[in-house]
Amino acid sequence: MLDSLKKKIKSSRGVALLLVMGTLVILTTVVVEFAYQSQVTYHVAYNQLDRTQAYFLANSGIGFSKLILKYNQEIQKIAAQAAKRSGAQVEVPPLYELIPINTALIRSLSSGTKSETGEGEASGGSLNFLDLKGASDFLNFKGDFIVEIKEEDTRFNLNAFYRLDPKQANYDVLKSCLYYLLLREEFSGLFEDRFRGAKELAQNIADFIDPDDLYNEVDGQSRGREGIGNRTGNNLGMKNAKLLTLEELNMVPGMTGPIYEKLKNYVTDYGPDAK
Repeated sequence: MLDSLKKKIKSSRGVALLLVMGTLVILTTVVVEFAYQSQVTYHVAYNQLDRTQAYFLANSGIGFSKLILKYNQEIQKIAAQAAKRSGAQVEVPPLYELIPINTALIRSLSSGTKSETGEGEASGGSLNFLDLKGASDFLNFKGDFIVEIKEEDTRFNLNAFYRLDPKQANYDVLKSCLYYLLLREEFSGLFEDRFRGAKELAQNIADFIDPDDLYNEVDGQSRGREGIGNRTGNNLGMKNAKLLTLEELNMVPGMTGPIYEKLKNYVTDYGPDAK
């Protein structure tokens, strides 16, 4: 009887130990899962904060650019009126070329002015002539933005290939313009065969954008489907749609990094035929 009671007690202790261990395992799992979910939630919230800050920084850059363009328009009008009155040509560089839209640079100028102002007379030859106190107050936010304003309407609009019929003369004229652009001296040495390479690349850029899937040559002639008879061997790389960004030119057969870096300064995907 006594032995049987001892066995029951030992058995109960074993069950209790298993229950305790099981409870600890469950609690540990719950705590680890809770900590993991907390970390995920924290990082999601932090990323959302960064995203929101980036969004408003971008909007601030756009708004600041509009302000610069507005004043630039007024200055150009004043310059035109002055030229008309004096009878002499008055050229004023665009305001956006004179004023850097770079908050980090403006901050550094502002902080440099403040530090030199505290040095007394030694600051007389510093940047004190720039009243950057207002700029310092304006830039009292986290993050920076840099804006570069370019005159896209003076560039070669590549998306014009999309609306032109390859059988029309205008298509060939546009392609010839691109060909002669690629023959400029700064592209020299970037092609194995300068004339042939420039011609093939101009052809491939046009075919990459125009809506049909044919390899179009001069005078409305086509040479089979895109990719047949050229180095690609397939037409998977041809988009047959408008460019969304200039970076897509890197997918054009025959395009290289050095050529793209030169070409992007002369072409655009904006204009009446864009997007």
